[in-house]
Formats: sequence, C-alpha cells, structure tokens
Amino acid sequence: MKYFEYKIESITTRDVVISLVFLFIGLASSWWISFHFYEKSLANSKASAAEEKRLTLLLFRGIESHGTIKYSRDISGKVVGVEIELSGQAVGNATASDTLSSIPSKMPNKHFKMDAQKAARPLN
Repeated sequence: MKYFEYKIESITTRDVVISLVFLFIGLASSWWISFHFYEKSLANSKASAAEEKRLTLLLFRGIESHGTIKYSRDISGKVVGVEIELSGQAVGNATASDTLSSIPSKMPNKHFKMDAQKAARPLN
C-alpha cells in the first residue's frame, strides 16, 4: 500500500512569505481593477444624470414658453414651484332624423351589417 501513502512536506517560512506576497498582489490587483471600473461607471452615471437634467430643463422651458405652465424659481434658477393655467372650450351640434314605417324597404341599408346566422333566421 505504498502508493496510497501521502507525505506532507514541511512548510518553510519562505513558502509562507511567498504565499502572502502573492495574496497581497492578487488583492491589490483585484481592488485596482474594481476601483477602475467603479470610477468609469460613476463618471458615466454623472454624465447621464447631467444630460437628463439638461433635457428636463429644456422640456420645462418649452412647456413654459407655450404658456400653459409657469414655474417659480429661486435665485439660482432651480424650479421650486409650479403654477398651471388650464382652459378649455367645447362646441357641439348634432341633429338626427328618420322615418319609421311598418313596410319593409326593398333597398338594403349599406350601413347595416348582419352575420349569416341572423340573416338565415326567419322573422316572426
């Protein structure tokens, strides 16, 4: 059973030092890569937020120039309140007329559509 024997060699101080050095190198490189991509993502998020803020302000100014909404601003120009003016107008006119008779019309109504089952059923 000599093949199944396993001997653990003695661990020297040099092995421990080498392991700790590589552990530190691994930790430092992982931290640096993570921090680099974090900074890159943060810069993209800030740029995106600034662009969205700019577009929102343009939208507010466009709506305000149309005259339906007035914004209250502080000294720096930041919107702090909204005043909405609503107005509306509606005009309508409708007429209807028809002739009612008990005599069936010989001319079919173009606007009246009936499915095949109802058309085949006799009227009582």
